[in-house]
Amino acid sequence: MSTPLAIGDAAISGMGTAGKIAANTYNAGVSAVGSFGTAGMTGGNPDIAAAFTFGSSGAGTLVKTLFPGAMGNFLNNMIQGAAGPIQNAVTQGATSK
Repeated sequence: MSTPLAIGDAAISGMGTAGKIAANTYNAGVSAVGSFGTAGMTGGNPDIAAAFTFGSSGAGTLVKTLFPGAMGNFLNNMIQGAAGPIQNAVTQGATSK
């Protein structure tokens, strides 16, 4: 998994606004690369997997910024956890047409 390449939350929390945006964008890209590779190896659509991962990482980070503390972490986890089921619904809907 690509998680060891990501910038940790403790390091990000000490950054300014521009640094937080850059670091979280980088982390979203790292996660998307991991999803792309996993989907490619397992026969899924790597483009859709990477797009949903990048989008949910970005949305989760935005929510964590807008709602600091436990509520932001909870909403971030909900957004990122919902990405897989939503991706499956979109993918299955596209193949049935």
